[in-house]
Amino acid sequence: RILDSRYLTVVSALHQAKVQFSAQQIQNKLFGNREAYCLPLPKNLLRIQQRDFYRVQAPTGRPLTCIIPATSATRAPKREHPVADISEGGVSLECDAREANWIPGKIFQNCQIMLPELGALTVTLRVKNIIPPGAGSGVTRQRVGCEFVALNSKQLALLQRYLARAQQQTLAQNRA
Repeated sequence: RILDSRYLTVVSALHQAKVQFSAQQIQNKLFGNREAYCLPLPKNLLRIQQRDFYRVQAPTGRPLTCIIPATSATRAPKREHPVADISEGGVSLECDAREANWIPGKIFQNCQIMLPELGALTVTLRVKNIIPPGAGSGVTRQRVGCEFVALNSKQLALLQRYLARAQQQTLAQNRA
């Protein structure tokens, strides 16, 4: 059916972003002794990411940590949580599902995200959503999505520097 088509729309995903292009002149060729489709490079490429900000997965070799300071008002102790992903808009934390402190709308001030080679990014976080662990999965970790509240220009510049470096490292690893 594909070879009989005069026009083909190809849809895929790269780094959680939809990639789409149209093609004509589809041919059947041999590639590495196997049949494959061959088509000219597209003139246009559509890349759609349905988020306001590009997210970067926390590196496994040098994981990010978010430190939520102790609060005297609620008597909550200082807590450290692994960062699952980060963007200019916020951060996703991996937390113990038994913790009851995570309520959408709750604000945590003076949180520190330790950025490798750059230092601590001190931010205010607002809880946006909570993704509980899958039922019956045996996993006791939940994801807590938090947005940054009123980043100043220095905080934003530090975060952008980290995101640019992380993205460069990811691209380099994908090429290797």
